Amino acid sequence: MIAVLRDLFPLLRANGLRPLAAALVLVVLQAVIQTLAVFSLIPLLSAAADMAAFRSSRIGAAFVALVGGGGDARVLIWAGAISLAVLVLGNLVTLAAEYGRGLYANRIAHRLRSSLVRALLARRYEYFTRINTSHLLKNLVEDPGDVASQLIAPALDVLARALLVVMLVGLVLAVEPWIVIGGGVVLTVYYFAVMRPVRRRAERASDAIRHDMRALYFETHQILSGIKPIIAADREEHFAERAERASQRVAETLPRFPMFAAIPRSGLEIIVFGGIIAWLLVVLVSGGNLVALLPRIGLVALVAYRLMPSLQMLFAQAGAMTAARQVLDEVLSLLDEQQRYAAAEPRAPQADVAVPLAWSREIRFDNVGFTYEGAEAPAIAEVSFTIPKGGHIAFVGPTGAGKSTLIDLILGLLQPTGGRILIDGEPLTAATLPAWRRTVGYVPQDLFLLDGTIAENIAFGWDRTELDSGRVEEVASLAQAREFIEDGRAHGFDAHVGERGVRLSGGQRQRLALARALYARPNILVMDEATSALDPATEAQVVAALGQSDERLTVITVTHRMSTVKGYDCIHYVEDGRIVASGDFAGLAERHPAFRAQSH
Repeated sequence: MIAVLRDLFPLLRANGLRPLAAALVLVVLQAVIQTLAVFSLIPLLSAAADMAAFRSSRIGAAFVALVGGGGDARVLIWAGAISLAVLVLGNLVTLAAEYGRGLYANRIAHRLRSSLVRALLARRYEYFTRINTSHLLKNLVEDPGDVASQLIAPALDVLARALLVVMLVGLVLAVEPWIVIGGGVVLTVYYFAVMRPVRRRAERASDAIRHDMRALYFETHQILSGIKPIIAADREEHFAERAERASQRVAETLPRFPMFAAIPRSGLEIIVFGGIIAWLLVVLVSGGNLVALLPRIGLVALVAYRLMPSLQMLFAQAGAMTAARQVLDEVLSLLDEQQRYAAAEPRAPQADVAVPLAWSREIRFDNVGFTYEGAEAPAIAEVSFTIPKGGHIAFVGPTGAGKSTLIDLILGLLQPTGGRILIDGEPLTAATLPAWRRTVGYVPQDLFLLDGTIAENIAFGWDRTELDSGRVEEVASLAQAREFIEDGRAHGFDAHVGERGVRLSGGQRQRLALARALYARPNILVMDEATSALDPATEAQVVAALGQSDERLTVITVTHRMSTVKGYDCIHYVEDGRIVASGDFAGLAERHPAFRAQSH
């Protein structure tokens, strides 16, 4: 548990020392009030057992003077009333402390979740090409909450109970020191004989559940992401069995954790109450005065009664925190990756990059190369070409030739591992990337639509209050989307498209994606297979509308449908990460056999 607390502290410190100090003050106050509640019972027990002896003792004399003297009944009433008042106060403070600990822990979970989301959004695009999003979903949504509920709140609870145990043990030490010494020896033996082996098993189970939960998230995410092809291929049973296997491993591992918590609790109960019974038996067998010992026996029994829940929870929480170590490991692992995968420079707030990068002449690739992390061969090798402002340029070629990687380089999603990308002769750098991205409108091959309205999907990334309805309608017309939006079946721009646009056809989704790319008034339009789902007539209308638009667009296209690029200024044929031929449509069809075969 110490190792868990050591690794947890930097997260607490990062969220501010003042809130942590306030939480710790509540912890100390709770322990002090609960100890006073037990201490307040000493006058009541002593007076009830032997009033004369109580009045003659130092504690009794001070108490009688405090309450103003009086008869035995009055002293007993005051003793009971004070004990009850302190008990009520102690419980109220405990409730407030528990609420304060929970609030503190969950605020940290919120800040941690927000930090993780922002950190992920600040990573290089290349990171997301190698990670499974089901793991990230768990890391972002579930793990911060688990850190709060399974580690931070229990850690504060452990501290509160540990302080209470120390204070109550100190109280008993002043009355019956040998009881404390004997109990300490027994608990030490119990820790090494029982607790340490249980803790080791809990750590192994924690590692197992970490692996199994990842597998369960992965299989469930696969089903939800691919539900259409799964049903269409009649493979529901196969994917259900995969998810069931992962779920079964989780179901077999999770029941161990309550057992790890129950073993310390049961053992402590036997030790504490068995010790009190043994003490009473020793007094009786040895002929001791049991009546004279009743106040001290009552105090020890009361302390034991108050200690038992704290000791049980102390050991149980320690075991549970050790078992929950995997949650902290997941979060810390994600944070540790940040330095490796973060963008070259921190991204500025949106308000600081609102103005697109000004350029007037050309985009030039100067011997640009790119190799994916872990790949043996480059995806792009020493590519050079120029895209003039206002030109229409296309990249064509076989699947896997490197066309989409070229697009990602143009978008600034990937940074060259060799060569330079120049904008009007100036290198595209991490500092200019945010402004450059404001210059580009992108229509991807893999379409993503929000589960929102058509208007929200066109004005992607803008709040409803900032949405320009006139601009939404204008770009919908340019993308040839307005007709299907207003035909009475789609219910206009306020119609919901469903999750991932499930209520729309492929061609309708592509037209919305095109309208979205145009909404922010870019001067570069990048289209990666953007019209593959359109029929030839609609595609021709889209291409014609873009050509006649008043907005001077530089259009960069990747396509397998050659009719899309017949009128383009320049077409680059890409093979194995290199541009092997360039020219207009007619020239390439005449000179390059592979292009000619693909264009027919």
